[in-house]
Amino acid sequence: MSKTGKSYKKCILPCVVFIGIICILYGCAATAAYTKFYEGPERPLSDIAILTEPNPYLRELIIAKIDEKEARFAGLTELLPGRHKITAIYHKSTQYYGGRTTTTGTASVEFHAQGGHVYEMYPVLHTHDNRWYVGI
Repeated sequence: MSKTGKSYKKCILPCVVFIGIICILYGCAATAAYTKFYEGPERPLSDIAILTEPNPYLRELIIAKIDEKEARFAGLTELLPGRHKITAIYHKSTQYYGGRTTTTGTASVEFHAQGGHVYEMYPVLHTHDNRWYVGI
């Protein structure tokens, strides 16, 4: 075998690994989208509120509906100022000694959004009744 053939074989594995890593990073970056949840032209940031979902890569809390309309996963959602009802799907898997527990379901919260503000949604587990709630 010629020297060029050996060099080519040595180069293949690093190139395949590099391309694989780039594809994975690109896929992760593409999951956190930005969407507007109102009709009409885009508005300046001072005229809208932004709602964020916590760590979109963990997917513990995902917006399912905004004001009773289906919402697609966004990561960041632009809303008009005013009162909004957010319905979220939660999923939490906890591993403990001897097993694993998983809880899933939906929870809703209403809040008043103000233009120029950013709101973060987060899961809350109330231990007194073992129920999930959504905080903003």
